[in-house]
Amino acid sequence: MSSLLATVRKGRFYLPESALTPEGMRLSQEISRRAVDAAYDDRCIRVNAQSVFDDMRSPENDGWAIETLDYAAIPAPLTPPYERMWIEAIFTTQRVACILRRFAFPDPRWVGRVSAELLDTILPDNPAWVLDGLVFVEYEGSAMFGEEQVLWLAENGRFCRSCRAGIPDKDEARAYANKLIARCHTAWIVHTLARFNCANVRIAPVSHGKQKGKGTCARDGHNRGTEWHTIVVGPARAPQKTGAGHMRHAEIRSHWVRGHYADYSKGAGLFGKESLRAVFWVPEHRRGTENAGRVIADYKIASGGVENAA
Repeated sequence: MSSLLATVRKGRFYLPESALTPEGMRLSQEISRRAVDAAYDDRCIRVNAQSVFDDMRSPENDGWAIETLDYAAIPAPLTPPYERMWIEAIFTTQRVACILRRFAFPDPRWVGRVSAELLDTILPDNPAWVLDGLVFVEYEGSAMFGEEQVLWLAENGRFCRSCRAGIPDKDEARAYANKLIARCHTAWIVHTLARFNCANVRIAPVSHGKQKGKGTCARDGHNRGTEWHTIVVGPARAPQKTGAGHMRHAEIRSHWVRGHYADYSKGAGLFGKESLRAVFWVPEHRRGTENAGRVIADYKIASGGVENAA
């Protein structure tokens, strides 16, 4: 896939006007160095997370589903399956990448380079894990730093809180817009991590159409960190419910069911099986029949409804 990974490897970075200060240049140089190191790190697992972004959009109006920003409602665990990951997607027309590192808290490799103010923010939550992500966006054929994302998780992988920081911008309108965009990036990252931990989801290497044992993708001694992976959703699903007073043969009106998490981690488990006591991802799908009519959902957002979730 054409990627920001390739752009970073070529050293093609774009510095916005806000970065053209001594401090901005210093930060940009340090962040660019970390990005290049990750781009050439074979331990970094690369995943095309486009499907996660697509699932965050409303199927009715092609806009964002606002409930996807309620991180506290996402079932645990959110712990990344690998210590180093590079995830990418296209947000409408702009490619976005997050270079993610997982640290057990308090790992001195991470604690030693962050501010005392950030540590004071994190410590009251007594986290077990800290996730540090550098976000880059594609701009005029180059990679432009968006923001650094820090998320911390409880021992069971439950989301605690997050914070985001970019290069300071004196333009208030632009700084506010960047803050909203960064919040959407957080939602994408959190949902990607949740997807990785669903029982019916796995990441698999992307096939390049080459025959086994031939070409540069031969399996012998091949490091999985050098190839792209994609998210594969398995068939396990929760049984459909008909609701009180409805027989199973009753027709229901056609409607979209958004992709959602089915949390069977407590209780008897999916289908009453303890072996299926886990969280599953149910992909977006249409349910019902057009003969019975059609339902078009209309959502209203209460003032301040989800803004305090993170």
